[in-house]
Amino acid sequence: MNDENEPQYDPLNPIECLETHLKKVVFKSFKGYGKQVDFARFFVLNAKVLDKIEFEVKNHYSSGTVASKHKLLQVENRASREARFEFRTTSY
Repeated sequence: MNDENEPQYDPLNPIECLETHLKKVVFKSFKGYGKQVDFARFFVLNAKVLDKIEFEVKNHYSSGTVASKHKLLQVENRASREARFEFRTTSY
């Protein structure tokens, strides 16, 4: 699918849960690339009352890898200043 054909979030016609309800998002089996990062970034940039995003990863992430993922996710531009980002190692 071409990115030009994908729906875009329109802040003039907001999604109610992103504006006032969504507090936590959990990504299971997070690999950290491609469309998966794009989807996570959507929540980072648009969920205004988000408290936490958990990323369940297979292998431990070094501090350098976490910093790289933060850059890809654009956490410095997050919609919720309160949002925390947690990368947890899990077996799946």
